Amino acid sequence: MVPSLCSPVNTNMAQHINLEELKQKLSLETVLDHYHHLEPLTQTKEGYRGPCPFCQAKKAFTTKANLFKCFKCNASGSIVDLVMQIDSVTVRQAGLTLQSLLQPIPKREEPSQAKTEEPESPLRPLFQDVWEYLEATDAPSEIYDAFGKIEDLVSTYVDHYHN
Repeated sequence: MVPSLCSPVNTNMAQHINLEELKQKLSLETVLDHYHHLEPLTQTKEGYRGPCPFCQAKKAFTTKANLFKCFKCNASGSIVDLVMQIDSVTVRQAGLTLQSLLQPIPKREEPSQAKTEEPESPLRPLFQDVWEYLEATDAPSEIYDAFGKIEDLVSTYVDHYHN
């Protein structure tokens, strides 16, 4: 069996994605959990059963042997198909998303204490609590990026308008 490889879209994305390797390394449960679709499912002897993430039909969605099937809307396939259908993306983009699930989430570097002493923002403890929560729950990297942008915007607003 020849492993399927996605062709690079442009020279900036020259890396090949081995979809068969991703299918072996990632479970369907991991991908469903990433999209927060695992919680409403009930574990059975062979997999999971519950509401379909696409048509929301109750108990029509099943998983077995790292594959899924909805008996109402006929959605079916592997983890690649699941990502393609949930995100409405190409095979390559789905492969990139799946690869990102294998990457460890980079820990946020704390700012150096050697900087000049500035009064600490009253929001800093709140932000620190959220960063610790994201690390404790293994949040996806997209959440880290989004929260980082939110922290920057709020800090800029507070610094500019309230100092």
